[in-house]
Amino acid sequence: MTAILTLDGLTKRYGEVMAVYNLSLTIRRNEFFSLIGPSGCGKTTTLRSVAGLESAQKGRIEMAGSTVFDAARRRDLPANKRPIGMVFQSYAIWPHMTIFDNIAYPLKVRRRPRDEIRRRVQRVLDMLGMGALGARMPSQLSGGQQQRVALGRALVIEPRLLLLDEPLSNLDAKLRESMRAELKQVQRDTGLPILYVTHDQDEALAMSDRIGVMSGGRLHQVGSPSEIYTRPATRFVLDFIGSVSYLPCRVLSRDHDGVSVAWGEDFEARARLAVNRDTPREGAASLAVRPEHVRLTPKEEQAAADAAQGVVKLRAYLGDAWDYHVRVGNSVIRARTDSALCLEEGAEVTVRLRQAFVLSAGGNDPNAPICPAALEAR
Repeated sequence: MTAILTLDGLTKRYGEVMAVYNLSLTIRRNEFFSLIGPSGCGKTTTLRSVAGLESAQKGRIEMAGSTVFDAARRRDLPANKRPIGMVFQSYAIWPHMTIFDNIAYPLKVRRRPRDEIRRRVQRVLDMLGMGALGARMPSQLSGGQQQRVALGRALVIEPRLLLLDEPLSNLDAKLRESMRAELKQVQRDTGLPILYVTHDQDEALAMSDRIGVMSGGRLHQVGSPSEIYTRPATRFVLDFIGSVSYLPCRVLSRDHDGVSVAWGEDFEARARLAVNRDTPREGAASLAVRPEHVRLTPKEEQAAADAAQGVVKLRAYLGDAWDYHVRVGNSVIRARTDSALCLEEGAEVTVRLRQAFVLSAGGNDPNAPICPAALEAR
């Protein structure tokens, strides 16, 4: 698929701080692409560099087939010359203008004919479900409606690429969820490629065609939401996306077909897992387990060989599920179960693992590669 945006070796430094390091990335036409990572990871600096609001020290940016930035050739196209629309975290809606005039402003600056302005603004208002609200002032709108105005102002210029910098962070949880669906629908209706920056993994997983995970100015992994979640490339991606608990284990044996591990308080439980290139051959190791892959049952007196014993330390009711913190030996793991399974704090339980990742013991390097696929207990 043809690329709408290409970043090649982008590097941006603020004094001694390396904000973005040697970042290369391609975004396809009609794609919803999210950059996600913790605060200070470089995602907003990357977005601002694409917008022309920051100038990198190294690298090249190509947009819609044209080079808009090339550090080696000292080419840096101004932001107003780049074919982009942008929505900031703060919507920057002018309080003294009507909704119609807020959205129309970039067209007026471009000196478009009055009839064209009226037609294009009304089309955007209708698309955003605000066709009858053009005469209102910003103070008369809800937070979600103000967000739509900022989005409409970016769309009305018919950009080749839309940049969104955490536009939903100021909304409450319920409204944020509904706006996620609206943004995705707008993207599908227009076919407009979107580069979306967020620290909220739920937003990224729900809306994106592909996700790029950043930390410390580096791009750790690019992939579909399911690839990022089920096949994390590094320890950082595993820790950052979703929840994960760690259990000590021992690798008993390994061959081309799989690896046998012992885990639990006294390493009494056994599991046969799919082998991967990073699995230790034998000895001390660690299991990384997601809450939905932990199965709990009331304590079984004669538990099978694949089970360990634990004690419920904490529980939280989530409506459609229970979130349990369970002590297994000297470790505490999280388990998420159906709401029908109600276990009291202090209850003794039998624990089984549906899936796990096997990591080298003491491997705390966030850049260290891990298994390319979720390891399924057999």
